[in-house]
Amino acid sequence: MINRLFLGPVDENFDFQMDVAAGPWCFIGRETTHPGWEDLDFVEPFDTPDKLVDADRMAAALVDTLAGNWAERLNTLHKIDRPVAFWYRYLLLWLSLGTTALWARWRNFEELVRRHGQKSLTVYVATDLGRREFADLTDFMQSLNFDPIVQFEIDSMIARSLAPPDWNLVESTSPLVHRTSPSAPIRGDETGSPVAVRMQKIIPRLPFDHLPGIRVAKLPLSLFVAMLPRSRVELPDYRPSADKLADFSADFLALLDSVLTNMVPDTIGGANFCELDRVASSIRYFPGRLYIANTRSVIDRQRLIVAHALIAGERLVSIQHGGWDGTGGTIPWSRPTYAPDHAHLTWGWECQADLPVRGIPYLAPALAAFRNQHRQIRRELIFVGARIAVHGMRFDCVPRPREVIAYRKQKVRFFKELNPEIMSDTIYRPKPQGLSDLEDEAYVLRHIPDLPILAGDLNARMTSCRLVVLDHPGTALHFALAANIPVVCFWNWPDWALCKEAQPYFEALHEAGVLYTDAEAAAEHINSTWEDIPRWWSSRPVQGAVVAWRQRYARTGPFARLRLFFTVWKLNRLEDYNAAASASLA
Repeated sequence: MINRLFLGPVDENFDFQMDVAAGPWCFIGRETTHPGWEDLDFVEPFDTPDKLVDADRMAAALVDTLAGNWAERLNTLHKIDRPVAFWYRYLLLWLSLGTTALWARWRNFEELVRRHGQKSLTVYVATDLGRREFADLTDFMQSLNFDPIVQFEIDSMIARSLAPPDWNLVESTSPLVHRTSPSAPIRGDETGSPVAVRMQKIIPRLPFDHLPGIRVAKLPLSLFVAMLPRSRVELPDYRPSADKLADFSADFLALLDSVLTNMVPDTIGGANFCELDRVASSIRYFPGRLYIANTRSVIDRQRLIVAHALIAGERLVSIQHGGWDGTGGTIPWSRPTYAPDHAHLTWGWECQADLPVRGIPYLAPALAAFRNQHRQIRRELIFVGARIAVHGMRFDCVPRPREVIAYRKQKVRFFKELNPEIMSDTIYRPKPQGLSDLEDEAYVLRHIPDLPILAGDLNARMTSCRLVVLDHPGTALHFALAANIPVVCFWNWPDWALCKEAQPYFEALHEAGVLYTDAEAAAEHINSTWEDIPRWWSSRPVQGAVVAWRQRYARTGPFARLRLFFTVWKLNRLEDYNAAASASLA
């Protein structure tokens, strides 16, 4: 019998005793055909939050150096002479995604060698990764996250570099999984409704360009920004240091360079960049003026405008979009993406771990619209699940691939521990189909066949239910607490890399009986309080913890849109932060 190592999806003859799967991703689309796969002991190089944060720091330092190298290459390619700060701002997401993806899989393969290196294994590998055509950053991002062919080719290149001599590499075509991309992918050239696209051609950008929950008010706020006095700012001076490469082997750095070179999106290294840059260059910029926008947009056009605004001397202000900002030990993109900005508008916090960010709290209209809006109409428990991702291509502060399996099992245990009469009032909200790697809705329904599934507007439905249950921290928690919706949470704490600033607030929720460390304890609490949820939720210990959490991470208040004018005035008075931010990367 031949012992085999599968880098991509396993075949129908996978032997649990003899064969090895590189990770849980090998069973995407194979879950029902290989019962028992969840009990396999997969390797995991970042099995603690500290290891994950350390890996994030290493990748960020490498990206900082790569940005300088790629600035020179792209200036030569496009026959232009832009400062490193321009390319740094524009390339950060692409470089961060590519670096973390390759480093995560490289480390995973090193762990496979550490555990199985003494065995004689046959490893099925793809041919060398050639030039890949990506239209834009979104195309590149979705291929890394969802395309099994690209993932298999990357894993194969790593195997060629790290496999022990006794391992036999055999070229093979990896079988496809049932799905290669989300059902409704976000395209990089999407900018909104047809009306918004037409308006964008008339007015390419506004100084108050983007903020969740704001539409009509963008125009008066932009006029206000334009009227404010402008302050002289220094262009960030990014000087990459070669010593940041010391933590990486020469083989890894060579492979990373090869992969990035062959996976440059057309909007970075091709003709589409030239056209986008021509349009962005024609826009007028105003040195010293605020530019409030989504500086970390995946839309290349928007990110290129941000880069031009930066080198023109405008002061960039980014905006919090989700629950990981402020609470995570890592962030969904990369820690350097905060650094070039003058400030970052937050839902209440000022600092996050050791990230180079100047957090400015404000009353977010997107949250304020739900402020204290809970009014129970339905006798309903809504369970909201998280995305079940096992590829591990980014260093998000979520469970790593191996821990995701246990995470998914917990929700089934929760449902089975609930009293039958409560289960009759329970409804489940999975992530939209296509956004999870492993099965979510189908998995739950195999164990709880009669469980209703919630579709449609989640926030509106939560404001009228009796209780919301969350098995993860994140944006849904922010909205629920802003609306003062009764919430019970549970998750295995070591699986979620939360920053030290956020931990006391989560611990306060735990002490108040809102947050639990396992599914059984959460279900037991709900079983005992179901008929008296309003009294429990309005009790002093619970409301004390909730109010403190809201003040720090989901701050709301009356007249949120009107008070944005004061926030903008405050932003305009801040001293330049760019020099300090760039220094923190050195």
